[in-house]
Amino acid sequence: MLGRVVFISLTIFLTCVTADIRSCNEVIEYSDPRSNFFVGNITSKLVRKRQVDPIFIGHPKTQQEVWHQNFKIESIIKVEDILVQLLAKLVEIYLKDCIPIVIYDKYIEESDGVILQRFFKNLNITYIHGKIDRNYKLMNKGILQPLDSRCRSYILFLSDILRARDILGPQTTSRVVIVSRSTQWKQLEFLSSKSASDLINLVVIGESVGVDSNKDHPYVLYTHRLYTDGLGSNTPVVLTSWMNKKLSRPHLNLFPRKFLKGFAGHRFTVSGYHKPPFAIKKISMDGVGNTAISWDGFEFRMLKILSQRLNFTFDIIEPTTKNKLGPTYGVIEDISRRRADIGIAGAYVASERLSLIDMSTQHSSDCAAFITLASKALPRYRAIMGPFQWPVWVAITAIYLLAIFPLAFSDKLTLSHLIGNWSEIENMFWYVFGTFTNSLTFTGRNSWSCTKKSSTRLLIGWYWVFTIIITACYTSSIIAFVTLPIFPETVDSISGLLNGFFRVGTLENDGWQFWFLNSSHAQTSKLIKNLEFVVDVEEGLSNVTRAWFWPYAFIGSKSQLEFIVRDNYTDE
Repeated sequence: MLGRVVFISLTIFLTCVTADIRSCNEVIEYSDPRSNFFVGNITSKLVRKRQVDPIFIGHPKTQQEVWHQNFKIESIIKVEDILVQLLAKLVEIYLKDCIPIVIYDKYIEESDGVILQRFFKNLNITYIHGKIDRNYKLMNKGILQPLDSRCRSYILFLSDILRARDILGPQTTSRVVIVSRSTQWKQLEFLSSKSASDLINLVVIGESVGVDSNKDHPYVLYTHRLYTDGLGSNTPVVLTSWMNKKLSRPHLNLFPRKFLKGFAGHRFTVSGYHKPPFAIKKISMDGVGNTAISWDGFEFRMLKILSQRLNFTFDIIEPTTKNKLGPTYGVIEDISRRRADIGIAGAYVASERLSLIDMSTQHSSDCAAFITLASKALPRYRAIMGPFQWPVWVAITAIYLLAIFPLAFSDKLTLSHLIGNWSEIENMFWYVFGTFTNSLTFTGRNSWSCTKKSSTRLLIGWYWVFTIIITACYTSSIIAFVTLPIFPETVDSISGLLNGFFRVGTLENDGWQFWFLNSSHAQTSKLIKNLEFVVDVEEGLSNVTRAWFWPYAFIGSKSQLEFIVRDNYTDE
């Protein structure tokens, strides 16, 4: 009985399906819940084959795997938004006053390029960005060399945080934010390392990894405390975290002031050499014969005040690098190669030096100067020549020797009577000499004063008037020139050196000969061509004081020359 009932039900079901399909001569919608499409206008009496679903090809994915895949994409987008919001917050609060420079390496560009795109899109201020190649070399190094005086801030996306110092170099004032893909242990290792000491204002952003992957992971912000002990150690510090679009400690300054307690007694190595008055090296010897070295000078005293204020000590050593350009360049090379921490050398601030090392604010101004022997008063016997300049003396001498012949010619209208009559020439000579000594009453047998010719008397009269004027001017001025000292003209210009036929010297290893090579001043270029080089300043000053035939001038630092002269020489 039961089997008959089942057979009748199946017959009825097949009949209904067959009747439904064969009578379908109209639009019948067929919806697929997986692909959301429908098939219409079925005119065929045969059922079409079911559409191929890629899920059922090969190894089909379960519904849970499909959900997980979709959920993972949503989580990545969510993580990107969280990091971009954090960076936008930091830029708005701390980095907007300076031009931000964004630097990212090749790995970050390939793996997290979406984060960079979203960050650049949301950055509403002017910025500069650069790339790092796979060898961790900045592809455009010009972005680290500002063309104006505006400050810079840096945002780094690095897969290896230990290479941050190699990219930026030392940054003592700029604010640096590093988004690191390294592990938490590597981030703490970097913050504790020596290389992080050169990045003073530093914030490191690292993602906190949790057990539950379905929950949002906060971003932890780190910084470091510098020189916590005498060995110069650094200590990582957790500042705050970013979660739910806000900081856990919103009122905390993420770039706090450093070195509030100084350097904890750390001992620095100072490279210095003797260059007064900035650094003065004094060598003394006790009664036993032991040599003691002490230091003094402007820069030494400033360094000593800084050590007391910032709680550190220092040792001064001679430059370990022998540079052909001189000890100053040796000190700079020691610091650039990290053989010394500080340098005292009286070094001038220059752009090429600032690209190698950091220099303090200028504490004094200096310039090039030349030194010659002081201008002394002329001897008393030379004072009798003072009232007249040398052209006047030449004219008077010419008149004294040659005027006798026009006078003799005006009286006799011939000079034949002077031939063989040397006594007459001698009388005329003493007559002219007498006119200069106001002996106008000189007479002789054939004297001109006894002549009867009007022309001769007129010529003698004008000659006496001229002589009286000259002698009156001389006698009225000679007393002043004998009483008061006369100083020659001071040489205070390059033209004075050239016109005075000076030999000019300078130090062979101090840089002055190079700093004037590109001078557009014609006289300076002419002077530099004939420079003589000496080993030290003492030798140059010795050449100045012992110059015999040709005067000597020494070119060097004005402050240094003034100090040495004031300390070792007198007016005598």
